[in-house]
Amino acid sequence: TVDSDTPAEDLTFNWAFGDGDTLADAGPMVDHAYAAAGSYDAVVQVLDPEGNGDVATVTITVTANEAPEAAITADPVVAGVGQAVSFDASGTTDDSTAIDDLVFDYDFGDGSSVPDAGPTVSHAFTTAGQKTITVTVTDADGASDTADVAITVQSAPGNTAPTAAVTADPTTVEAGNPV
Repeated sequence: TVDSDTPAEDLTFNWAFGDGDTLADAGPMVDHAYAAAGSYDAVVQVLDPEGNGDVATVTITVTANEAPEAAITADPVVAGVGQAVSFDASGTTDDSTAIDDLVFDYDFGDGSSVPDAGPTVSHAFTTAGQKTITVTVTDADGASDTADVAITVQSAPGNTAPTAAVTADPTTVEAGNPV
C-alpha cells in the first residue's frame, strides 16, 4: 500500500479473508491459516486518519493435503525361520513431504511391530507360515496410507551330516609319483 500523504504506521488496515475470519485495525502484513481447501478472496481495506481509503483484493487458492502413497517390498520373499528379511518402503511418494520427514510404522503380522521407523527395516520371524507385513506411512500433516507385502517363512531345515566323496586318477601309481 502506498499513500504519499500518510506514513504507513498512521494507516488502518482491515482484513477480510473470505472464509468468515476478519482482522480489524491490523498492520499491512498479516498471516492467516485457512482451515479448508478452496478459493478465497482476501480483501484489505486501507484507511488514512481522515477516513479516506481504498480496497484491494487477492484470490488465494488453498489445496488439500494429499496423503502419501505407501509402497513396500521385501527381500527375500521366501525366508527361513530366524533369517532376517529386509523391508523397504522408500518407494513411498508424497507431494508435500520429503521422505525423511515421513513416519513409517511397521506391523510384521506376527505380533511384533516397529513404530516411528525409517523407510527401511529388517525383521527375523520365529515361526513358519505366510506373513503379511503392513507399513503405515504418515506425513507431517497427519495424512496416512498403508501398503502390504506377503512373504513365506519356512521351517529351518534340520542339521544333516555332510556327505564325503573322493576320487583319484590314476588309482595305481609307482612310489614317488604324484596322484
